Amino acid sequence: MAVMQDTRMGSTSTSRPTSTATVCSTYPCKNGGKCKETDNKRRRRSKDSLIPGLIAAFSQLKGNSGSTENSGYTCECPTGFGGNNCEKRQCYRSRCQNGGKCENTADGYKCSCPTGFTGRKCEININDCDLNPCGGKGRCLDGVNKYVCLCNLGFTGIHCQTNINECASNPCKHGTCRDLEASYACHCDHGFTGVQCETNIDECASQPCKNGGRCVDEVNGFQCTCPAGFTGVQCEKNIDECASQPCKNGAVCTDKNNGFVCSCISGFSGLTCNVNVNECSSNPCLRGLCIDAVNRYTCICPAGFTGKRCETNIDECASGPCKNGGGCVDRVNGFQCTCPAGFTGVQCETNVNECASQPCTNGGFCTDKVNEFKCNCVAGFRGLTCEIDIDECSSTPCKNGGKCNDAVNGYSCTCRGGWTGPLCEFAIDECASIPCQHNGLCKDEINGYTCTCQRGYTGHNCQFNIDECKSSPCQNGGTCRDAVNKYSCTCLRGFAGLTCQTNIDECASNPCMNGATCIDGVNEYTCACKPGFTDRTCQTNIDECASNPCMNGATCIDGVNEFICACKPGFAGLTCQTNIDECASNPCMNGATCIDGVNEFICACKPGFAGLTCQTNIDECASNPCMNGATCIDGVNEFTCACKPGFAGLTCQTNIDECASNPCMNGATCIDGVNEFTCACKPGFAGLTCQTNIDECASNPCMNGATCIDGVNEFICACKPGFAGLTCQTNIDECASNPCMNGATCIDGVNEFICACKPGFAGLTCQTNIDECASNPCMNGATCIDGVNEFICACKPGFAGLTCQTNIDECASNPCMNGATCIDGVNEFTCACKPGFAGITCQTNVDECASNPCMNGAMCIDGVNEYTCACKPGFTVRTCKTNIDECASNPCKNDATCIDGVNEYTCSCKPGFIDPICGTNVDECASNPCMNGATCIDGVNGFTCACKPGFADRTCKTNVNECASNPCQNGAACVDGVNGYNCVCPEGYTGSLCEIDINECASNPCLNGGMCADGVNEYTCTCPAGFSGYSCETNVDECKSNPCQNGSSCKDAINGFICKCPAGFTGPNCETDIDECTPNPCKNGLCFDGINSFTCMCGSGFAGLTCEININECASNPCKNGATCTDDIDMYKCNCLAGYIGLHCESNVDECSSNPCGSGGTCLDGVNGYTCNCPVGYTGTICQTDVNECASNPCSKGLCLDGIDNFTCLCPAGYAGPTCLIDIDECSSNPCLNDGTCVDKVDGYTCICPVGYSGYTCGVLLTTSTTTTLSTTTVTKATKHPCDPNPCPEKEPGQPMICQPFNGGYECIRPNGMGGMIVLFLAAMIQNVHYVWPEAGNEGWSNPCQHGSTCAPKLGGYNCTCPATHKGTHCQTRVNPCTSSPCLHGGRCITQLDGTFNCTCPKLWTGTRCERCLCKNGGRCDYSPTDGHVCRCQAGFIGKKCETEENECNSYPCWYGTCIDLVNDYKCACDPGYTGKDCNVKSGSLIG
Repeated sequence: MAVMQDTRMGSTSTSRPTSTATVCSTYPCKNGGKCKETDNKRRRRSKDSLIPGLIAAFSQLKGNSGSTENSGYTCECPTGFGGNNCEKRQCYRSRCQNGGKCENTADGYKCSCPTGFTGRKCEININDCDLNPCGGKGRCLDGVNKYVCLCNLGFTGIHCQTNINECASNPCKHGTCRDLEASYACHCDHGFTGVQCETNIDECASQPCKNGGRCVDEVNGFQCTCPAGFTGVQCEKNIDECASQPCKNGAVCTDKNNGFVCSCISGFSGLTCNVNVNECSSNPCLRGLCIDAVNRYTCICPAGFTGKRCETNIDECASGPCKNGGGCVDRVNGFQCTCPAGFTGVQCETNVNECASQPCTNGGFCTDKVNEFKCNCVAGFRGLTCEIDIDECSSTPCKNGGKCNDAVNGYSCTCRGGWTGPLCEFAIDECASIPCQHNGLCKDEINGYTCTCQRGYTGHNCQFNIDECKSSPCQNGGTCRDAVNKYSCTCLRGFAGLTCQTNIDECASNPCMNGATCIDGVNEYTCACKPGFTDRTCQTNIDECASNPCMNGATCIDGVNEFICACKPGFAGLTCQTNIDECASNPCMNGATCIDGVNEFICACKPGFAGLTCQTNIDECASNPCMNGATCIDGVNEFTCACKPGFAGLTCQTNIDECASNPCMNGATCIDGVNEFTCACKPGFAGLTCQTNIDECASNPCMNGATCIDGVNEFICACKPGFAGLTCQTNIDECASNPCMNGATCIDGVNEFICACKPGFAGLTCQTNIDECASNPCMNGATCIDGVNEFICACKPGFAGLTCQTNIDECASNPCMNGATCIDGVNEFTCACKPGFAGITCQTNVDECASNPCMNGAMCIDGVNEYTCACKPGFTVRTCKTNIDECASNPCKNDATCIDGVNEYTCSCKPGFIDPICGTNVDECASNPCMNGATCIDGVNGFTCACKPGFADRTCKTNVNECASNPCQNGAACVDGVNGYNCVCPEGYTGSLCEIDINECASNPCLNGGMCADGVNEYTCTCPAGFSGYSCETNVDECKSNPCQNGSSCKDAINGFICKCPAGFTGPNCETDIDECTPNPCKNGLCFDGINSFTCMCGSGFAGLTCEININECASNPCKNGATCTDDIDMYKCNCLAGYIGLHCESNVDECSSNPCGSGGTCLDGVNGYTCNCPVGYTGTICQTDVNECASNPCSKGLCLDGIDNFTCLCPAGYAGPTCLIDIDECSSNPCLNDGTCVDKVDGYTCICPVGYSGYTCGVLLTTSTTTTLSTTTVTKATKHPCDPNPCPEKEPGQPMICQPFNGGYECIRPNGMGGMIVLFLAAMIQNVHYVWPEAGNEGWSNPCQHGSTCAPKLGGYNCTCPATHKGTHCQTRVNPCTSSPCLHGGRCITQLDGTFNCTCPKLWTGTRCERCLCKNGGRCDYSPTDGHVCRCQAGFIGKKCETEENECNSYPCWYGTCIDLVNDYKCACDPGYTGKDCNVKSGSLIG
């Protein structure tokens, strides 16, 4: 069989040699390839030659020639080379560096470099800094396909492109900020300085304020607070306080520091002489008004007084003004006469008419007399002035307490209430008009009546319906509706009770679900949900899975206030957050680092090792790592390269960097060459290594004698004082800062300045105001006030002149008056006055009259040093103290008495004499004193009147009263005449003296048989019964008083009446209401009497006119949901069908309230039952059964472990996937080395090694014999080591059991190697795992049974005996004791750690299983959706737990009596006169 010469199998071609020399002697094979001569003759086909050819062809297809055959020879190329003569470099292991991907090409190989690398082998990291991305604003640090800019100060950003704005933080406090690179500059506002303009320049530092002014610094300025008396910006001006002419009234002003002094003229005072001295202040006027003038006063005396000081009272009695013997009493500005009896008037000139005041009352006639009068009274009156009315009531004629009203000559009776008749003898019946309303009972009394009102009415006439709402009984905003003797409350929503006093407990219906706490409000409630529930009634189980808490693709299973995460393989933890550490078993060998993955691991081998678990030691020289012709010497995990001269580095890859020693100095840049370097110097340096600093001062750049200091590429000129600039070329202008003060001129010099000061200033900067006061120029104690180039002397009072050298001559103005001598002093003068003068300037003539030397009202006339008294008439001597006696000459005649006066006398005449000296006999008849034609006879001091008949008294003025003897009788009026009288008779009398009583009965005036009784001017008829009237002319209408009651009609009769009663009334006056309630017509109720009718108030549960009908409460079909209604009295009972509850069977019993569905199932309530919607993974009536997802045998291979709504397949070795369907490709990790071909197996692989390699993973290099003519390839089957990685469980955390191969699988042995193990072969089905268990009682073994369960071996496995709290194959599942719904009546079951349960009971239930009802007093626990759990109380009890006995008296059932509370009943203790259950029936009016 011919051998195919297909180039695709290109390891079998041959060529014939053309010379006798051996083909291989010319060394045709390159790069260390080994040349072998071949025979180009026919070859013998043999079985042995086929396999190497196939392998070689396979190798060439893989891209590594390994060995090539040319004409007559074959080159066996070393790894990494190919071609006929091994001239081509080809891909081999680390040919491409830094992750580059190697591809063989026709010319050799090509590296496709990852981003960031370049070069033939991707050995060069591209310098991303070459493009200067940092823009010169930072230093670029190169990375792999990236760079980082380390920015210079003041710059930021990825490329340092942003100049940091140092002004952004507003550093300049009082100025404008200018941003610089890495800094800033502040341009300060006026008045501020400092780096950040933080300092307010103190403009007060130069002490600008003068004359003791206080300087207050401001921004860019100052303000001077001047002392008193100074002003100006700098307090430089002394204020002239006299400039405003403050002194008044001709005073002289003298200016002072911060003040002035006024020298006042006489009569004025005060600081500014503005006060006129008040000479009246000493009250010189004893009486009257004092009028002040300048330096004097005048007294204006009140009437009756005189004198300079109004000291004299004028005597108005001196002229004898009182007449008719009246006495005179002198008053102020007047007199008063004390008149004798019978006279009046200011001067007693008028005779008093005592009748003028009409003293006689009640028609009495007044007769005037001398100093008296007499009253003549009319009939019926008496007394001095007829003031007494004769009391006809003194005999007490009025009866029954009637009041007697006295009249003139008669009386009348005012009867007390309730009485009538002329003498109040008849009692009035006030009940006759039926005043009591609303059936009130009227009781007649004297002058009144009393109404006893029915319950619910009040008022004097029972007219008012008592407003039971007036006391606002309805609480909590309820509306009160008043009724008769009761009220009702319409409550706002949320309140109930008789008075709306009860806040309806909206929580009573237990609206809050799932164990939430209900908080009652007004007409509302709030549910405080237990963790895991939400919405208004806490009915919604919060989906804890909604936030996707499960991580790494896990499935979230929602629970109550919790969730469970079903993790994907490779993850664990509450939220599957933990990647299971597959590295925990330490699968990596030879110190490799295990990198955990998701359900896998990767071994990062230490240098020198390779393989899936780093089990193979690598030949470091195999890859020809040494470069540039260096020789590689292999070591353990290392190699050594013997470098050619000029190269260095681990692989001699580095051209020795002569710059590495940093030969270049002063920051120069070193440029490396081959065995040399060049230094690129920074500016300012030179030399081979830039060691020399160039001297920039060599050219003498500094001017004006400055010293040059050399720097690096720069110089600094240290300028002499006074110069500045880069080269000190500028003479500094020391005047630029305006150092000269106070207006001085600045002259600039070199490093100095001279200030040419203005006059008055001195100092280097003219800062000092020359103190012109320093020489004490001011004299006589004056104060020197320094100014600018001047001074002012503030003189003490009395001195003047520029320096106060002159004593002011205060006498120069001749201040002393009236010839006084002036004596000059300092700031004063003294006047030596002549006698009679006084005052500071002797301006005042001393008033010798001031002491009032003149007496008796004499006027004092002041002179100079003397006075003269001008006496009033009647007084004499120098001071007028002597009264001249005018009686000394006896001027009075006729024995009159002389009374001396002042400048006068008075003669007190004896009676009968008059004129000033009593020389004339008085003619008493001259005044015609006799009246009524009488004749007057004069005498001495008297007269006599001869009266005409009918007149009398001293002057005959009185008409003799002939009526004085009361001649007229029977009260007739007597009219007096002259010497006679007339009687005016009252009606009923006649005769000259009115002595005859006229008989008015003589004409028989009384009619109808009336009896006449004569009176005075009247008669009285006593009428027979039935008649009335003054003359008994009227038939009395007995119906007029409306005697017939209750709407009856009245018919009048003689002395009587007849009443026709309406239906329902009887009695003489129809006053009696016929009681229709007697006997009681009402059955099962109370009877209320009406007018000709009755009303039945039926008891609860009854109806009809007479309450005869038992109301059928079942008629309205109140029972719902098919319940049967049983009627009773005033109530009914609903017999509920199974599944319903409530008063009306209206509520479907919520069989779900006890949470019967387990495992998170949703309960759907039905009628008398429920249905559980189980979550996925559960089934059963109450979701109690976990669905066995393993029942369908879903795992293709391996063991199925059932979960909740899922299953887990434990795959045997070599398989993976959810159902173990996937044969794990053990070749996916490329375990075969040296280009070996991997063939996948079940739970293993086989490496087909290339020629020259062998071993488990083709990692062993074979030694080839030179005599072999055919290369061979060893094929080794590789299976995965059963203990790599260690599959054995941990004895305890961190201590895995030891794995050993066993029968194609493995066994796990305790680390201490104890014998006597029991061998189990559970892994025979799973993955050939062999567990070795310790004997019973030994410690430290790995128990597969969880939660403290007991593990017992069995053939092919083991059994776990679980405690009561757990179940499952490994006792891995906690038993839920709540699955059987042990908690009754809706109690919530909570599983405890010890496997027991606790019941959280709903309201009103207690006990271990919520089996006991808390309702008291026989109350029954009930539930409805609207009311929740409530107590249905026995009759007579109330309260949430029926704990309170209901007080039936709270509804005030007893109308007229006291209520006594009983159990479910009450008893009324009735008031007297009432009976019945509710005391609402008058005794005898009704029964029951």
